Amino acid sequence: ALFDLQSPSGDMAVEPASTANVAFALARLAIGSENYDLAEPYVQQVLAAVPNAPEGYELRALLAAQAKDAAAEKAAIDRAIELGSRESRMYSLRAEMTFANADTNRGFDDFLSRGAARAAADDLERSLILLPRDRIAFQNLAVALLNVDSVTDVDRAALDAGLCAFPNEGLLLVGQAAAEKRAGNVIE
Repeated sequence: ALFDLQSPSGDMAVEPASTANVAFALARLAIGSENYDLAEPYVQQVLAAVPNAPEGYELRALLAAQAKDAAAEKAAIDRAIELGSRESRMYSLRAEMTFANADTNRGFDDFLSRGAARAAADDLERSLILLPRDRIAFQNLAVALLNVDSVTDVDRAALDAGLCAFPNEGLLLVGQAAAEKRAGNVIE
């Protein structure tokens, strides 16, 4: 498997790295150190070597986000996810792009369409499965859930997990209260 550093037995296997592995590592290092121009040729090498793997598109999305090229970022994120990305940031970035297109002149619980809010919530929940201690993803999930038609058991479980991880996070408390109100669990 691409980028698999451990043998099936669990013991570390030391083997020569493929060209794609080396290019991927150098691209990640360059992006992580904010040397985006240096990263670009390595990203292209990864995409050329393994065009049907999500990792190259994940890297491309990060470069596009830094360049503020929303169209390229969205295309790369969508392709990475389509190819089975296991990078939590791809799902949270896609949700954040949905928020960026929201009508901020409307109320906090009405600035996203119901469908867009559901898609964002689903992406954020996927992100949190992959990286369960992401405070910003939990906060964004609470906001997305303020805009959905109905809150699911999965949504409630995600909010509960967020409150366990961040018990004093006010936005999560608001999200939980709104979810309970939507479910009709309100004492008046």
